Amino acid sequence: MIALALIPLLMVATLLGVAMVFAEEFTEVLRD
Repeated sequence: MIALALIPLLMVATLLGVAMVFAEEFTEVLRD
């Protein structure tokens, strides 16, 4: 039961990490 609850949390954490990295790259491109 705990594993089923952790899977969505891991997916959200991964998506947030990817979104943050993408945002940093995007802001650097806008600065140029």
